[in-house]
Amino acid sequence: MTYNDKPRMPSGDAAEYIGIAGSTLAKWRMNGRGPKFVKAGSRVLYDRADLDEWLGSRKRLHTAQARG
Repeated sequence: MTYNDKPRMPSGDAAEYIGIAGSTLAKWRMNGRGPKFVKAGSRVLYDRADLDEWLGSRKRLHTAQARG
């Protein structure tokens, strides 16, 4: 199964999808800095569309460009 086949994925797969460590994604989740997520009982799930939107919102033209 590819990522395109998964509308929702667990945090480990989501971290791999966006190219970061799972521990980084967990820290971002605790700080409110990462992508939107769904809490289903003890599981944390991410919608692929939300991951793509979050990544798109971080596009920059140069390193000095402010977030916004």
